[in-house]
Amino acid sequence: MFNEELEAYVNEVKETIQNAQEALLEIKITRENDPSHYSFAMKELLRLEANFPGYYAKAGPDEKEILLEAKEQLEYTKDVMDKGI
Repeated sequence: MFNEELEAYVNEVKETIQNAQEALLEIKITRENDPSHYSFAMKELLRLEANFPGYYAKAGPDEKEILLEAKEQLEYTKDVMDKGI
């Protein structure tokens, strides 16, 4: 069922964003740029962003709103990660 797929995708987006933010915080705190952890987090963000159109195409109106919020969070986190802020 798509609703379960959607829920799993949105949960994965949230977990990946949290992991990315933690990776960025670790870099800021320790001042040691761990490229492996940072790179992994960025790749996961990019992967989830690439999967977005498939989920969006299958979504109903309410689900599209949830997906757009998740996409906005992904883009924001990716932007923060890119800037290193």
